[in-house]
Amino acid sequence: MVHKIDYEKNGHHITVSPLKGRIKITLDGNTLAESTHALELKEDGYEKVYYIPLKDVKAEVIRSGTRTVCHYKGKASYYSMKLNDRIVKDAIWQYSDPSPEFTVLKDYVSFYTKNIDHVEISEE
Repeated sequence: MVHKIDYEKNGHHITVSPLKGRIKITLDGNTLAESTHALELKEDGYEKVYYIPLKDVKAEVIRSGTRTVCHYKGKASYYSMKLNDRIVKDAIWQYSDPSPEFTVLKDYVSFYTKNIDHVEISEE
């Protein structure tokens, strides 16, 4: 069970909490991911983001060579997603080398909102 993380550094605030209920992410009527073990991340200056265990992603994913660094959360790797006959490049990211404060994110991924149609959250 993941416990809430409340992080603050230099006036920048980030919280990570277990999401209560089930999350379902879709694109073009296809279920990309569905989980009852998601996390909700809230960070100053950004919309909230949902992280889903990689094992709960139903879409076919291919690791891309793209890498980025967040000063707070660590080093991120990206995946492209194969959906029917198309590839959605760098649709998903994962903190594959997270900072010590955010190791809980290591086996989780998040979808860029521009690459999905709908996020549905329902209570269990």
